[in-house]
Amino acid sequence: MREAYGAQGFTREHAIDAQLRRLGHRPEDVRYVIYSHLHLDHAGGMSYFPGAVHIAQHEELRHAWWPDRWTARGYAFNDYRSCRDYEFLELTGDTDLFLDGSVTVLRTTGHTPGHQGMVLDLDHHGRVGFLGDAAHLREGLEKDVPMLSDWNVQRKLLTYGQLRALQRAGVPVFLSHDPDDFAALPKDGEFWD
Repeated sequence: MREAYGAQGFTREHAIDAQLRRLGHRPEDVRYVIYSHLHLDHAGGMSYFPGAVHIAQHEELRHAWWPDRWTARGYAFNDYRSCRDYEFLELTGDTDLFLDGSVTVLRTTGHTPGHQGMVLDLDHHGRVGFLGDAAHLREGLEKDVPMLSDWNVQRKLLTYGQLRALQRAGVPVFLSHDPDDFAALPKDGEFWD
């Protein structure tokens, strides 16, 4: 694992547990972990949160734990094989997580069978959407170009329509792999609310 970190310019300090500690938090204090999906670049730190409620779509868990031949290549079962007995909240669609509108989970399939994003309603910043790999890059979203690694192109294009509807409603949408989106997020302990 060390070589993989170094090859990409990452160090052990980039791992989620180290980042939380650097900001004065402990992984054991995290109560909920929401996954956009369980591909290796999004769920590799699951084991750092054994006491949390892990939130994922039922279909995503099914494909991560028992992948079909086509879906298997994106998942790294060894990253979370020891986590099967964790508490999972398995969703089957859109969910107002705390029944107060503060965190809404949206099913945004296409990249994976159970991909999901979330919209936060922040007190001072308003609504903000974190959509993971619902679109990889803003250019792909704008031009309706799916990624080669997408599980289902038709579902992905329907999800693009969901993202555009959010944008029309005034909700800023952030994508996990878009460098400009990443640069616009708060960093080093800064936060919006």
